[in-house]
Amino acid sequence: MLAQKQQEDPSSTWWQYRRLLDLRQLPAFLWGEVELNRQPQTTENVFAFVRYAFGRFYPRYLVIANVAKTPSTNDFTDHNLFGQIG
Repeated sequence: MLAQKQQEDPSSTWWQYRRLLDLRQLPAFLWGEVELNRQPQTTENVFAFVRYAFGRFYPRYLVIANVAKTPSTNDFTDHNLFGQIG
């Protein structure tokens, strides 16, 4: 019952994982490269990287992870952190 309710709610944890699994089929995540962030926006608990596939038609994805037990505020609005992301 619980799984069925989660599948009916697009904001549920089930759907969040479903979308993350779908990302694995995109070129950037399937066979792309990783560019690590060495910017001051990252901390010991927050790290970021960009996944991308070579080619002008493939988008770049900024991946940000907070591994702390508490929320963190980091400003990643500077689009020059990793070149053009889109």
